[in-house]
Amino acid sequence: MTARQSRKAAKRPRSEAQPSEVIVVGSGGAALVAALAAADAGARVAVLEKTAQIGGTTGMSGGLVWVPCNPQMAAEGEPDDEAAALTYLRTLAAGRSEEALLRAVLASGPEMVRFLERATTLRFETLDKPDYHPELPGARRSRRCLAPNVFERARLGEWGERVRTGAIYSLPMSWREFDAMNAAFHPERLDLRLVEERFAKGLVGMGTALVSHLLLACLERGIEVLRETRAVELLLEAEAGRPPRVRGVVARRTGGEAVAFAAERGVILACGGFEWNPELVRRFSAGPVAHPLSNPANEGDGLRMAMAAGADLANMYDLLRFPAANIPGELYDGRPLARMVVGERGLPHAILVNRRGRRFVNEAHNYTDVARAYGDFDPVAYEFANHPSFAIFDAQFRAQYSVLGVPPGAPEPEGVLRAGSLRELAAQAGIDADGLGATVARWNGFVREGRDRDFRRGESFFDTYYADMGREPSATLGSIERPPFFALRVGCGVIGTNGGPRTDAHGRVQHVSGEPIPGLYACGDAAASAIGPGYGGPGGPLGQGFSMGFRAGRHAAGETR
Repeated sequence: MTARQSRKAAKRPRSEAQPSEVIVVGSGGAALVAALAAADAGARVAVLEKTAQIGGTTGMSGGLVWVPCNPQMAAEGEPDDEAAALTYLRTLAAGRSEEALLRAVLASGPEMVRFLERATTLRFETLDKPDYHPELPGARRSRRCLAPNVFERARLGEWGERVRTGAIYSLPMSWREFDAMNAAFHPERLDLRLVEERFAKGLVGMGTALVSHLLLACLERGIEVLRETRAVELLLEAEAGRPPRVRGVVARRTGGEAVAFAAERGVILACGGFEWNPELVRRFSAGPVAHPLSNPANEGDGLRMAMAAGADLANMYDLLRFPAANIPGELYDGRPLARMVVGERGLPHAILVNRRGRRFVNEAHNYTDVARAYGDFDPVAYEFANHPSFAIFDAQFRAQYSVLGVPPGAPEPEGVLRAGSLRELAAQAGIDADGLGATVARWNGFVREGRDRDFRRGESFFDTYYADMGREPSATLGSIERPPFFALRVGCGVIGTNGGPRTDAHGRVQHVSGEPIPGLYACGDAAASAIGPGYGGPGGPLGQGFSMGFRAGRHAAGETR
């Protein structure tokens, strides 16, 4: 053997002795659903997770899953209408998804929910949260959004400490309990004694609970879950005149050791999006990005591997955006922690303005569509006109509502500007003072009239639900006139991506030639969303991700070589 051959042999990845039939890359919700579906169909399954923690962005989330026609709706005497739901999905997709994908999500959602309640300890409950566009044809005002039951961490043994927990949504309670306290807008109303008691009992809720239920079921079925094992390359077998066949993956473990994992039936990419990879964001996304809010491990691993296999791509321009801000010095996994901005823009006595001091959007509407306004480009100034923006509020707001989780009566978080006049506030923030003064005066006129003539804020049922419901005379309109005045810099946050490898209704990744890549699947944020740019309601990405993961797992388990 020559020295060159010896060096090549030394670099060759070691092969695993026991090949799996299905390899799932990633361990978020969609990944674990895919693994369970494949195992339930009789396949030997392994899950590869790049970090030390299981759960991905799902574990950090509120754990909501949006599923039209879910079986709980019928059980509660309010069955959904499949034709109406399809109409809603078509509208949201805006012609940027295939009919077969929309129908696949709609058909598999209820089946997926029934499967998870049969195969795991998950028990979903419906919530009264409305769809994000409740006035559109086919939308609903409640019950398409499902939430998980709490979980006792001890049931996972040593794995209980390995489940990812979010910095914000990690409370050991059900969403119905959380909503009954209106804690999203009034954290001071949280029952802290209840929270402490449940933490002491080892209970977890929301996204952490959702992942825990799924992980427990995977472990009970003998699914191999490998942590700190980062998939970096697909094992491809060339086929003349056709897309390459995927035979497995090469992964790197802690310390840099490369290991080859064979997959006899298929590899399912479910390892999140690319929002934490600045180069990929710069290359593909349209519009500014300031604050990723998701799992910092979402660096586009699945996207890069799929592209190397010749995958076709879709929806790459459109990220899952969310108005966000950060408190200086706050970190998560060593990266800057961003917080969602909701009440600070949509509750009474608050508005959003740009650097010119002008409002530019209905601040109380759903976050993903509010954040689209950050992509508005001014061709004369040659800049994004609305990014960054500033949440402007006054003493009336501060006396009633929290700011980035800091309740009324406590000092404002670092970074929140405070001034005795709007002009002084504008000078501190770098906002045009005349523009801000005129905008606030116009806004106060709308408040007195009881109607937002510029952006129709408060006219949608959604606007009033996600505000101070029951407040008179308006759940979302309130004047800004009592000093001191405040400004919070708000940027375009990202909770995930909905662009990636294009798949068919079975979750098979499509080659640029138009054919499926044999043995390669994708779901969740690692795939192009089946609903295109659409976001149906709370838990929309998890809903379509779970449904497509369910389909991908079943199909991969049944694929023959």
